[in-house]
Amino acid sequence: MLLLFNQLYMIRAPHGNSAISCIYALLSSKTQTTLEELLADVVQSCTGSRFDPDPTNIFTDNEKAVINSSHTQFGDDVRAHGCFYHLTQNTWHKVQALGLVFVSNMGAYILRVFILEGFCPMQGCLI
Repeated sequence: MLLLFNQLYMIRAPHGNSAISCIYALLSSKTQTTLEELLADVVQSCTGSRFDPDPTNIFTDNEKAVINSSHTQFGDDVRAHGCFYHLTQNTWHKVQALGLVFVSNMGAYILRVFILEGFCPMQGCLI
């Protein structure tokens, strides 16, 4: 089977009180080198359009290659933040991998026993 791309990479930018998707890239790999090439191309394209991208914050899925390539392209002052979507997605995958979930007769996912203390302190939980 021919693999055309390994990752769909999306870059969003702030716009008013929201964010817009402004770049979609089909990447052949998830390596730092590939991401650095992508960011260099983005900066070159923006500069050619008289726009100087100078982010102070990036929101990412906490992949080290993304953080490192951002620092390489934009400097060490760029602050990397994890996003809530990827945190919950990674948590759900870990819960499944630990066997804490089963599918009921009705097809619903049911957690066996799972308390995420970071989001629900024990004194505030209704179990």
